[in-house]
Amino acid sequence: MKTWFKLLYFIFFFLAATGCSSNKEETSLFADSFEYITFRIENKDGSSVVLDRFEVINLATGEEIKNPLDTKPIGTFPVVSDDHMNALKYKETELQFRGYIDDILVVSETFFVSADDYHVFKIEGKDVVTLTTDLQEICTGNYETITLKAVYADENPVILDKFKVINTSTGEDFTLQNGIPSEENIQLGSYPVVDDGQKVFFGGDSSTEVQFIGYYKEQVLFTALFRVYGDPCHIHLMEGDNHIVVTP
Repeated sequence: MKTWFKLLYFIFFFLAATGCSSNKEETSLFADSFEYITFRIENKDGSSVVLDRFEVINLATGEEIKNPLDTKPIGTFPVVSDDHMNALKYKETELQFRGYIDDILVVSETFFVSADDYHVFKIEGKDVVTLTTDLQEICTGNYETITLKAVYADENPVILDKFKVINTSTGEDFTLQNGIPSEENIQLGSYPVVDDGQKVFFGGDSSTEVQFIGYYKEQVLFTALFRVYGDPCHIHLMEGDNHIVVTP
């Protein structure tokens, strides 16, 4: 593999010297883009997988490759990006992706990567990985509920008369407990958004936006937006702040 890798580099730099240098505008455009090496993880039925957590390890050094993300991935996961280009330049590096559900290792894949003067690139590694284990077999018995805690600036709990949870795309009502807070909710200012009983409604290849609407004396006191996703195990909060400070 290493001989073939060196040959590829020779060809690349020969082409760069004879072609790319003569077109500065094209080279600049190429350098300005930002690249990720990614791959897809899916279930046996082709549906997207959501991992509870994942890590990417440089097998030569034991160091973890950090991939900061704005949202939790659904199906497609990063291995390495141009953020790590300098550490990977002009050499073949072996990375291992490890993915976990309920603290059980469900995915372990090896990738050989490198980088040139512009971007990281993959030498070897899969584009798609299919889980061979049925997620139902590894799901914990924990029943998950995504909750919202609402407080005022003085940290006193917000007491609602009722609330609703609406799918913002379809208008469908997903309110739990008929929108009536329990006594415990009233004391803590904690309200359910969605739970595992509704996970089948929030699958697919993308997350779903829902809106929590809190009412006091028949008036809307506050609203909050969340993106949620349901896999065969649990409901997941993908985006949204579940601790809200309400200003009357």
